[in-house]
Amino acid sequence: MRKFVERLVDLRVGALQLLLLLLVFFLPFRLNISSFITSLFTKDELSFENMRFYFINLGGNLGIGIFLFFLVLKTIRKKNKDQILNKGDIYHKHSYFWFYICSKLLGFTNCNLVLVPIYMQFKLVIRDTFDKYPLDEIFFPESPNNDINVTIKNQNYDLDKKDLNEINLVLEDTYEIDLNQIPKDKQALKTIKISRNNKNHLRQYSDLYVNKIITKVRELPNGTILNIFATTNPKHTYQIVKRAFSLGNRGNISKIFVYQQEKDNERLFIKSKKI
Repeated sequence: MRKFVERLVDLRVGALQLLLLLLVFFLPFRLNISSFITSLFTKDELSFENMRFYFINLGGNLGIGIFLFFLVLKTIRKKNKDQILNKGDIYHKHSYFWFYICSKLLGFTNCNLVLVPIYMQFKLVIRDTFDKYPLDEIFFPESPNNDINVTIKNQNYDLDKKDLNEINLVLEDTYEIDLNQIPKDKQALKTIKISRNNKNHLRQYSDLYVNKIITKVRELPNGTILNIFATTNPKHTYQIVKRAFSLGNRGNISKIFVYQQEKDNERLFIKSKKI
């Protein structure tokens, strides 16, 4: 129940704005505003001042509803332009459709990636859903530790031909990842694990870590199907996605599947999302 309430609170701004747009669209039908305007023109002569209302009224209540919808939408988009979506210490687990509506319809241009599921961070950045993804640099200081480790498992494993191009990419950052946490049907695949020495679980940024990931991704063969298991912080995720996987730079990757880590028990990676 608590999670449901938190989600409603998180959606409140966008949901209320969508509700307002629906109300102004259907209001003319409810009040039959078209008939009221028509009665005014029967009493008054058409003048330059009221001509715009005359033409709007030609479409009847539907035309008036559309006019009010876009009039209010313009105001909403202007207000949202400089606002940041996803505020507060709440887990922002929403569908991509919701984020798309907030961006393309309601006019949000800034989206906070903190407390957004990693698979959704990948999808939002790759698709350029929002213009900006602001991150407070204070919370992601430069890492003084540049100890980056790369390990490869099952490099020469004799897989079925259909699986030759399917590779696991494990990005170990904020929390450690045990390879037993990934799905059993993926454990036999070639697995590249890139780790940042972060025993204190600090949210720090390492450009060396990002560059190492970019290098390894670009070394992958054409047509690679990539399964990603990550515990990267939002700043790392943004830089990795933008520089290694954005549409203009991932010609060698045919498909990307990002697995979301469970919060409870063994924190397994069970469900995947195609990006």
